[in-house]
Amino acid sequence: MASQEQPDRTISTNVMTSQDLSMPRMLYGCAWKKEKTKKLVLKALRNGFRGFDTAAQPKHYFEAGAGEALAEFLAEQNDLKREDLFVQTKVNRKHAATLVEVSSGDENNDFGGDDIGAQVKASVSASLVNLQTTYVDSLLLHSPYSKFKHTLEAWKAMEEAVDQGYAKQIGISNVKSLEELQRLHASARIKPAVVQQRFHRKTGFEREMRQWCLQNGVYFQSFWTLTANSKEGKPGKDAVLSPEVQNMAKKYLVSPQVLFYRWAMHDQVVCPLNGTSSKDHMKEDLKVFEIALSEEDFQVISAVVYRDL
Repeated sequence: MASQEQPDRTISTNVMTSQDLSMPRMLYGCAWKKEKTKKLVLKALRNGFRGFDTAAQPKHYFEAGAGEALAEFLAEQNDLKREDLFVQTKVNRKHAATLVEVSSGDENNDFGGDDIGAQVKASVSASLVNLQTTYVDSLLLHSPYSKFKHTLEAWKAMEEAVDQGYAKQIGISNVKSLEELQRLHASARIKPAVVQQRFHRKTGFEREMRQWCLQNGVYFQSFWTLTANSKEGKPGKDAVLSPEVQNMAKKYLVSPQVLFYRWAMHDQVVCPLNGTSSKDHMKEDLKVFEIALSEEDFQVISAVVYRDL
């Protein structure tokens, strides 16, 4: 991205499926929200977010709560329709096909038996019910299987979901390596539109994967973008709380957290997830789209982030 440019609020994705789809550059993440999911997703939508990320995985997500928020938000809007919002969910391997509202808390329901394709289809059906929608904009495989043939079997079922209009794009999260992502990309009829990964020092901020994504039309959704990079007590290791970032944030009249989001979004491949529960932080974090970060300042922050790696 050239210097002194503001990041786009949305990006066009998934040319492989000929879908006219715009994905927000920042999604609201629903993980670990539990019974607060509806309230927080509704708050995020009312304060400017236009997309959220959830999953058919009751252990970490209350997918039906996100669906309730979506329905209530659309009901109170006069100028927005379902197609104006971006809904992303995930197929969680094997036991994902749990209808949260009717499962009686049993996460071990396996509606598809040992048939991976059937598991995926059951998971998608459950998500559409939970989310009160006829399609999702983005469907991710929560993580690869230990055997690639099983990952590919699940992927083919997700491709069918695109063919049938239940999903507009597909992707994957928590891949173990760039090679694993490349193998899926090479084998897939419908290529991954996004890969969702942790974003922190222990993985080197996935620099090699992000570069490959940039070159191959895959968008990198980052999670733990702030929580893994702003823990006090580690001088020189915590980029968000570093003196350099904190001082530069004053220059741009934003918080260090917002400036770190802006740094991460400097190349157009990165789309962070945001999980704040604070109304003020929701509004503040969306100011990331107003920052024209200079190339010089980007390089200063990069030096801090990658220091000692």
